[in-house]
Amino acid sequence: MHNIYLIGFMGAGKSTIGKRLSEYMNRPFIDLDETIERGVGSSISEIFAEQGESCFRDMETAYLRDVSESHDQVVATGGGIIERPENSEIISNTGQSVFLKLGWKDLIARLEQSEHRPLASMKDGWASTKRLFDRRQPLYAMADHVVDAQNLTIDEIVEIIVNRVA
Repeated sequence: MHNIYLIGFMGAGKSTIGKRLSEYMNRPFIDLDETIERGVGSSISEIFAEQGESCFRDMETAYLRDVSESHDQVVATGGGIIERPENSEIISNTGQSVFLKLGWKDLIARLEQSEHRPLASMKDGWASTKRLFDRRQPLYAMADHVVDAQNLTIDEIVEIIVNRVA
């Protein structure tokens, strides 16, 4: 079996859903951002602040490549993973992608509760984040599976994913 890659905007629930999905399917769970943080010894926010987004994206691709060499995992990716065609190719060659789709208002409500979102804390606040959201939507929509997670429980989302990737 191949990997299942959860994609979507920051705050969409990729890590939360990924943990539950991995338990349900009895597969290892990998949170790519946490893997990068452990490997580098810095938080994603610190990497962005000290080394810049481009450096982080290079790290992200390298870690994705390493993670993709193992199989039968559930992988929660970072929100920007799909912006590099190379990453999309790695994902499509080693598994199935699942886009956790949420509306802008629901994402904002979640993001306002988090202090650890480097791209959500830009100088002009939500305007930049909204542009990022709009720019990424067509890329996310190219996923193998799109799950409209609006108003669904974690278990309902997991059930939908299991039925689609089977």
